[in-house]
Amino acid sequence: MLISLVIINILFILAVIFTEHRRPHSAVVWTLILTLLPVIGMFLYIFFGRGFYPYKNKVRDTDSPFYDYLSINKKDILEEKNKTVRRFRDLILFNLTNSESIFSKDNTLTLFTDAKEKYQSLFTDILNAKHSINIEYFIIRNDEVGRDFIGLLAMKAREGVKVNLIYDELATLRTNMKCFKPLIDAGGNVYRFFHSIGLNILKVNHRNHRKIAIIDGKCGYIGGMNIGLEYMGLKKLKPWRDTHLKIEGSAVYSLQAAFLNDLIYSGSVKAEALEEYFPKNDFPGNKCMQIISSNPALFKEEIKLSFLKLITGARKSIYIQTPYFVPDRTLTDCLKTAALSGVDVRIMIPGKPDKKYIYYITLSHIDELLQAGVKFYIHKGFLHSKTLIADCRVTSIGTANFDMRSFMLNYEVNAFIYDKDFSLKNLEAITKDMEKCTELTSVNFSKRSFLRKLAERILKLFSPLV
Repeated sequence: MLISLVIINILFILAVIFTEHRRPHSAVVWTLILTLLPVIGMFLYIFFGRGFYPYKNKVRDTDSPFYDYLSINKKDILEEKNKTVRRFRDLILFNLTNSESIFSKDNTLTLFTDAKEKYQSLFTDILNAKHSINIEYFIIRNDEVGRDFIGLLAMKAREGVKVNLIYDELATLRTNMKCFKPLIDAGGNVYRFFHSIGLNILKVNHRNHRKIAIIDGKCGYIGGMNIGLEYMGLKKLKPWRDTHLKIEGSAVYSLQAAFLNDLIYSGSVKAEALEEYFPKNDFPGNKCMQIISSNPALFKEEIKLSFLKLITGARKSIYIQTPYFVPDRTLTDCLKTAALSGVDVRIMIPGKPDKKYIYYITLSHIDELLQAGVKFYIHKGFLHSKTLIADCRVTSIGTANFDMRSFMLNYEVNAFIYDKDFSLKNLEAITKDMEKCTELTSVNFSKRSFLRKLAERILKLFSPLV
């Protein structure tokens, strides 16, 4: 028995070496854990490690008509006359190459910083749906908002609208399948992402953190707000500050493709007959943008590299809002370099954390950046917004936090918008947020107790694992 455990532990260590070879710091930490805690370490890696069997892109491996609807290619980008597009053309081309992210320029955008307004808009669009409703949320609470949401979807399913819903099983653990019964009985489809049976247990750490909705293939929603009362600031954590985006334009097709990949993997749906989800439309908008979807199976860290490219290309300013700030060495050096080069780098984090251990890890990364001139702002409530603005020209809004989990382990999706007016609108919202913040300086940050500093230093060692 002992010999068998030793052999299994050695196999796990070898698996870690091969799986984590792109992140040596993470491999070292996991190897130490497996060596010092042989049996416990194996279970810890299964539940918190990179995993062994994340899925790969399936829609784009087929002859999907997706590219027929969006035949925007490198030549179109190179010939674009828009000033902001020309200024960030290298970033757009990078996203096109690294993430297969189609560039579109016919979009209309609506910004939401209040969950109630977002829910009203989303529920209205669902109510008016004629053909299909594709919904994917990390969390769907069994509360008043969640039940109204499921009830509305059930009503549309009874009307004959195709309703597909995906939720993350682990994040929505408190909401059992009985809560979705009205939708299922009405003919809707409900899928659990990475339903934890069989070999799926090896994928449990790869969570689907996406929060998207696509109605009739014409309008789409993306951002930080899940479905529940807490996102309206009606639970323990308040005030709650979040950001979400409504898109009407051909960028919706990219959201649809991301959803269909997850739908194919989560259920018995096959990658065929997908054309109906990409209706031909003439959109009157003028906002230029790309949708970046990350897939940990590809080891490409799509959103992280897009952020790196955006930050290194910034000349004047970088504004970041994130609930969790756990950058790796590359991102830390990138932000330091920008600040030391005279770029105005401002990062806003919550003052009321939902996960204290991650909050301590966040604080452990601050001192070094403060010394380099990065400015930190502590929001008086819980900040859940995931926004990055560079040079008041490019804005990223989506589901990815500024942390290693989002960049390396989760399935995420972010919108990159290349538009000065839209960036200024977001900057206005962030400026108002700053009125509710306390700026963190090197002087007041250094007044932390010795035990607090020690806890931060110890927890920082586990940054690659969170």
